[in-house]
Amino acid sequence: MTTTKYAAALAASLIFTISAADAGAGDGSRLFKHMDADGDGVITRAELTTQREAVFARIDKNGDGLVSAEERQQAAEGRGQRLRDRMQGQGDDIAEAIDTDGDGNISREEYLAAPTPMADFADTDGDGGVTQEEFAAFVQADKAKRK
Repeated sequence: MTTTKYAAALAASLIFTISAADAGAGDGSRLFKHMDADGDGVITRAELTTQREAVFARIDKNGDGLVSAEERQQAAEGRGQRLRDRMQGQGDDIAEAIDTDGDGNISREEYLAAPTPMADFADTDGDGGVTQEEFAAFVQADKAKRK
């Protein structure tokens, strides 16, 4: 995967998941609590995978295991103007980066194989989980990048 496509794939969570910056509290604490399914204070890769599977299922409106361009558009429209403004012009690049077989649809497998920014970058101590402190730092860094 080229650097450009990798960067676009990293941004995939903007289409498919709740943006940390839009998560209510400025530090993303509400989103953290939602993603920490077992309430142990750490978001694990397993919890992230479960969350991503649920998001994919919500976006795959017809349940065929593929997210079409139309379903992606519907998901973006449902996210509100702020997210649409941030994604302006990036949606096609992101979809292309994730759609590794080039069929125009994103399969569940392609989506789950795409990089997970939080797990890949927020876990600063490399222990396999993201604490609330690591998550808050990740949210702040993401906000700073967008200014």
